Amino acid sequence: AIKFNAGKMIQTFLLGLLLMYVWLVIGVWLLYDEHEDGLCTNMFQCFFSYFYLTMRGDGVKDVSKDPAFGDNLYDFTDPLQGSMMLRTIWDMLFQFIFLYILIAIITGIVIDAFGGLKEEREAAEDDLAANCFVCNLDRFQVDQKGIGFDKHVASEHNPRWYLFFLLHIKQRPRAKLTGQEDYVLSKVWPPEGKTPTYRWLPREQTLSMAEEEGEEEESAVVALSEQVTNLEAKMQAHFAKIEEALSGKS
Repeated sequence: AIKFNAGKMIQTFLLGLLLMYVWLVIGVWLLYDEHEDGLCTNMFQCFFSYFYLTMRGDGVKDVSKDPAFGDNLYDFTDPLQGSMMLRTIWDMLFQFIFLYILIAIITGIVIDAFGGLKEEREAAEDDLAANCFVCNLDRFQVDQKGIGFDKHVASEHNPRWYLFFLLHIKQRPRAKLTGQEDYVLSKVWPPEGKTPTYRWLPREQTLSMAEEEGEEEESAVVALSEQVTNLEAKMQAHFAKIEEALSGKS
């Protein structure tokens, strides 16, 4: 699933790093004295401290000194008493943006990827349940005109039999192959420079349905022949009546 949506995850991660860099620049600019000693002596050290400590712990609280809370609302909001209000806003926004929203986006991407893989698997399973893997005939058509879809897949076009057949002709010495086996081998594993083809597979046709269609065509021919014979007999009877009428008048 991670490989499935790697591009989106990398883009989100890079966006998070960019926002984190902007955030630490604002923090160092406005609240440099609030940072722990030795964590932000230069930008590289400060960025690595933010990335390593804040994402693994409680946000920017892990790179800041212990807060000094005022005794009342005035002390909390008075800029002359310190920067507690600014630090609180800065800290809480970091917590909300990075630890809640960004992580939720990455989690959503992973969940969507798993959902997409599940949908693809279910679609493939539905296709195998509704269509023959070898000849691509649908279930309804084989049930109506053939020997039944399940029996067709098990006895006529069993994918395992085709796999065993390919393994057989691949491992068997070419001199011992029959003409049909050599033909299939040359199509599946052609000489270098040629593209493999699978036109030797039966596409939308099967022996049982071909026999059924042949029987239907034969029945139609017999029925048509009977209709022609009956029509011919009726015409001969009409001609006989006409001849009798003409001979009576004469």
